[in-house]
Amino acid sequence: MRERKQAAARPGAQAGTTRKLGVLVCSDDPFTRRAFSSAAGARDIAVVAKLDLTGGVEALAEGLDPDVVVLDVQTQAGRALGTIQRLHEQAPTARILACDAPTGIEFGLLCLIAGASGYVSKEIDLAAFPRLVRSLSGGETVIPRALATELAHRFVSASRRARSAPGRKLSVPESQVLELLRRGPTLPEVANELGIGVGTVQRHLGSARRKLSAHRIEWRAVANGPAG
Repeated sequence: MRERKQAAARPGAQAGTTRKLGVLVCSDDPFTRRAFSSAAGARDIAVVAKLDLTGGVEALAEGLDPDVVVLDVQTQAGRALGTIQRLHEQAPTARILACDAPTGIEFGLLCLIAGASGYVSKEIDLAAFPRLVRSLSGGETVIPRALATELAHRFVSASRRARSAPGRKLSVPESQVLELLRRGPTLPEVANELGIGVGTVQRHLGSARRKLSAHRIEWRAVANGPAG
């Protein structure tokens, strides 16, 4: 039986009040639906619906216009990546948080490529869930440290293969940022190491991604790992 709450009743939507972040919780497991729905309780967050994955999730997400979609990929088996891709296409403003148990580096990368903005274990500390929702809605990517380290490592490997290509040579600061991220530090830690601001680190990273066409071609190179 599908559980849902109407989007029109989202608290904070009335004139003169601050709009709450809308969260759509999707899982075939009733316990997971209840756990994440309860954890989402915060003054600035509202659960717009909680439902199983028997069908119509993508169209419903588009109609509800959630800020964050929590998608239980463990119960989706081989359908998970297709569901993420359709959600991303039909509700492009929604940030998708794929939840798995346990998490895996290779599958996590595939979820990100399909359109997820985050990939976490269902065994995360649910007390931190509201913070994750805020981070996702603010444009951040939420992934395990091990996945971030592996992703940076593969990204650097792909960048090294591309440095000699005309028009794609990385600057020294861009190379330094990628090298540090490969070792596992967070953006603030990289900024502290280089003695620059976090915003500057983000600009160098964004510039490197554009040079490497990371948003199109290099993502697949990163996911597949270094050639040879």
